[in-house]
Amino acid sequence: DSARPATRAFVEKFRRRFGRRPGLLEAQAHDATALVELAVRRGAFTRAEIDLMLQNIGLFEGAGGNLE
Repeated sequence: DSARPATRAFVEKFRRRFGRRPGLLEAQAHDATALVELAVRRGAFTRAEIDLMLQNIGLFEGAGGNLE
């Protein structure tokens, strides 16, 4: 029942796909995957590059909350 747009969008997509509300684990898995995808889209390809990119990603508005 969050008012956060990123959370609401994730919950709605998840509910349509799986027919139930997601839990915290699903939200965290979604955010972790989205962060790695973002790092790769920004040019990171090795583990070290992804790690460096994630350390400097800035504000990320994820399903589970904001990360910096």
